[in-house]
Amino acid sequence: MKVPRPENEAARLAVLQEYKILDTLSEDSFDDLTHLAANICGTPIALVSFIDEERQWFKSKVGIDAAETCRETAFCSYTILQPDILVVADTFTDERFVRNPFVTGDPYIRFYAGAPLLSPNGYALGSLCVVDHVPRTLSQEQLEALQALSRQVVSQMELRRNVMTLTCVTAEHRHAENVLRRYTTQLQQALDFESRLKRITDKVRDNLDESQILQTAVQELAMGLGVSCTAALYDLDAEPSTVCYEYRPTTVARPSHVAQMVDFPELYAQLRQGYYFQFCSIHPRPSQEQVAMLACPIANDQEVLGDLWLVTEQNVAFKDLELRLVQQVANQCAIAIRQARLYQAVQAQVQSLEQLNHLKDDFLNTVSHELRTPVTNMKLAIRMLQLASLDDRYQRYVGILQTECSREIELINDLLDLQRLQTEIGSAVLDEAIALQDWLPTVTESFHARIQEQQQTLQVHLPADMPLLISDRASLTRVVAELLNNACKYTAAGGQIIVDVQCSTDLSANNRSSAPSAIFRVSNEADIPTADLSRVFEKFYRAQNAQLRQQSGTGLGLALIQKLVERLRGTIDVESTGGWTTFTVQLPINPNETPGEATGLRD
Repeated sequence: MKVPRPENEAARLAVLQEYKILDTLSEDSFDDLTHLAANICGTPIALVSFIDEERQWFKSKVGIDAAETCRETAFCSYTILQPDILVVADTFTDERFVRNPFVTGDPYIRFYAGAPLLSPNGYALGSLCVVDHVPRTLSQEQLEALQALSRQVVSQMELRRNVMTLTCVTAEHRHAENVLRRYTTQLQQALDFESRLKRITDKVRDNLDESQILQTAVQELAMGLGVSCTAALYDLDAEPSTVCYEYRPTTVARPSHVAQMVDFPELYAQLRQGYYFQFCSIHPRPSQEQVAMLACPIANDQEVLGDLWLVTEQNVAFKDLELRLVQQVANQCAIAIRQARLYQAVQAQVQSLEQLNHLKDDFLNTVSHELRTPVTNMKLAIRMLQLASLDDRYQRYVGILQTECSREIELINDLLDLQRLQTEIGSAVLDEAIALQDWLPTVTESFHARIQEQQQTLQVHLPADMPLLISDRASLTRVVAELLNNACKYTAAGGQIIVDVQCSTDLSANNRSSAPSAIFRVSNEADIPTADLSRVFEKFYRAQNAQLRQQSGTGLGLALIQKLVERLRGTIDVESTGGWTTFTVQLPINPNETPGEATGLRD
């Protein structure tokens, strides 16, 4: 019969390996417990066994000489399948063991009792078992003692593992102490460098002047490391390297000078690729002393801005800590210089935008005064011509003039209104209580004659229980009137126009924060191509539909409506499907109260 394996076999084996107990020498602490188990239970054989992947291995044994057995024939393979003691009073009567080679052959097992060795996290790793050559039973006291001894075996395992861990920790601690002593000086130097780096970073980050940024970095590095230091910025177009600041701890600094990159191609080729380098050189002085030099690029992710040069009068290379400090300072300089240049660019852009705003204001003033006045005079002159006795042909020409003049006035007014809305900050003052049942008929009434003339039909749906809408009456009137005007303009003869007004009061459990809103839907029988829907609110945009483009317009109406709706703290959407186009405007019923306050009032 094949012995089943525990469901957590892989994890159990991993825990067993953690104890590092397999194939170790005998230990008195385990042997004492094994002898004690044999004496208490009165059996000739007692074992501390562990179930490995394919074997049963004995850590301690009394009464047998074997060191291990096959797992498939091990009684303990069954013991680890349960949390309690496994007792087999007579192996001849147990189907699991009656044909076991250790029952039919040496050591002729007739009785077995095994307590599982349970780790603190509940994994059965093996057993403490007692074996006899004759059938028998154990008393309750013997069973409890065997269980207690199995716990002591686990305690010894834990103690053994803790001792090994402590030994390793002690060795590691000694090694750490040696390393700590070895690097104490370097650590202190690193802390000093960290403090200096923070000081440099704080200074350069708060500065928007490139020369001051480089001066701070050069002075701090030179004083901190006891070296000479220079900082240079590149002009990659002309390829010079301009030394902006130089600091020497023992001599007077030289004035700024320009180095041509082409004179030192190998050096600057490496720096321009973002790599540092250091070398020793002969100092150009009569004494011919040797010096060590370190060059580090000042670079960001996009470009190399310049470099830092450090010179020390010692024939030794710069240390790793010193190199890291210089690199980090160079990085901070690059960030600060980029910020300074971005700030300068933003300032220039702000000035440019201010100039453009002034030009725009001047242009609008010109439109307002220089264009509106002559167009108004033209309109008056056209009116005088209409009153004169002219034949039909001239009257038709005068009518064309009047229509085009009205379009120009409409365009000028729309431009001025749109500009005013774009420059106004915040929303409109919304403090008028509007009774929609009284207000809406006054808006639609002005379209009745036009709708009848164009053989269209208008349907208005307005609930009688609509609450008062707190808004701006003039802006709201213009929004609905503009939408109706577009609907009349683009609806063919015989077509329908529908105005539907609803109140949205979604007070569901998952929408308690929503304030009530008024929804205005203006629908008409006309199609807007899908490709045009996302652009209908753009200034001067006209749909590409040939039928729609037959109608005259400024291309500013919907842009004005969108701005007006935003000023009313609402939203506007459009959809076109099935031969119908619907504009939906949603406005808060009372925009001056928070959603929570609105909910509380309704509750």
